[in-house]
Amino acid sequence: MIRRTINLDGAPHWLLIPQPAHAGLSGALAAAWRAPIVSYPPAEDEVRQAILRHDDGWAAWERRPELDPATGAPYSFTELPRPTALQLWEGSIAAASAIGPLAGSAVAGHFLKLLETSDEADEPFAVAWTDKNAALRSNLLTRYAARRPDADIDALAAESLAAVRLFDWISLWLCCYGPLGYQDFEQPIEPLVTDDGTTFTPHAMYLDGAVHVAVDPWPLNQDRLACDIRGLCTSVRCYLSTDELVANSRPSRIRWRFHPEGVHGVG
Repeated sequence: MIRRTINLDGAPHWLLIPQPAHAGLSGALAAAWRAPIVSYPPAEDEVRQAILRHDDGWAAWERRPELDPATGAPYSFTELPRPTALQLWEGSIAAASAIGPLAGSAVAGHFLKLLETSDEADEPFAVAWTDKNAALRSNLLTRYAARRPDADIDALAAESLAAVRLFDWISLWLCCYGPLGYQDFEQPIEPLVTDDGTTFTPHAMYLDGAVHVAVDPWPLNQDRLACDIRGLCTSVRCYLSTDELVANSRPSRIRWRFHPEGVHGVG
């Protein structure tokens, strides 16, 4: 879950974005990306599916999110106790592996990289998890190589992992740091610039309640792109139970409209 504090009707609220919804946004962008996301064409669809579903393991948890006992707030994904997060990550790896071994290996690599760069990477439970899932990733790649002996498996493994991480980061930036249409721009928001120079610039335009984002150079295979995801909105307070949180949350829709720089009025 992504938890953001927003100003709604003059009062602080939490906007709660489920991890699978965030992944859905990353998948929508990947599906519309004009350039190949891996250099081996037969792998394109499987890698795009991995991007779309890289957080499927969170689905059950999101329906009844855990609360931080110290604050009564639902845990954001960066706050969740690591052992719980590792269980959810394993569920995501399993869901991706059901798509195909390359998808599973890409999602496993994604979470292995996240753990590797965390402060807990050297903890015994983290080392054990890393060893287990690194071996699983290797086995998945071996399975894929057996099916596709003409593929450069090392290059494909690196490219598919990079693709998951790229679109995950674009979506996280939009969900965590970019404007959401619930409040005016109080301070300028710096654009997101990817490694290849693609720049995402949010504009202070909320036509039909959507945030407009200019992208330059235009990377998509269509003139404009509309993306909507669903979350929850609730008052900021100390909740005593998940039941109380769920009972006091209401559905909320977050809308983005992507267009080339200089083009506005996206429907």
